[in-house]
Amino acid sequence: QRSIKALPGNDKCCECEERNPTWCSLSFGVLFCLECAGKHRGLGTHISFVRSLDMDTFTPAQIQMLQVGGNAQCNEYLVGETVRAKYDSAVAQIYKQWLQAKAKGDTKAIKEYESTLKQQRDQKESLGHAAPMNRMDFT
Repeated sequence: QRSIKALPGNDKCCECEERNPTWCSLSFGVLFCLECAGKHRGLGTHISFVRSLDMDTFTPAQIQMLQVGGNAQCNEYLVGETVRAKYDSAVAQIYKQWLQAKAKGDTKAIKEYESTLKQQRDQKESLGHAAPMNRMDFT
């Protein structure tokens, strides 16, 4: 758990920046607070699979997903006006596939997904939409 919390941005909730998050999305490799965990659970497990860092046990594959993820990395690629817009999108699906490839060490897939993600991020930056919001609007 310490190595996961030591990743850039993981000292705060990925969504609202509350300190010391205790919940995670195995799908996106991010950490968040209890309130934001409820919002992620509302997306459904097919989008964001939520677990408690303190109460649940993790398989080695799940731990690897958290270790290759991280809040800062996720927020670099995914933005949205709402939690659903941020995580239920084509870019979010590519991001999840990229994390899975990283966790498995599939270098060919990593390069393919990374290229697509960077193109998406560059397009958003050119439109002025790449800067993550400080607090997500969950309505």
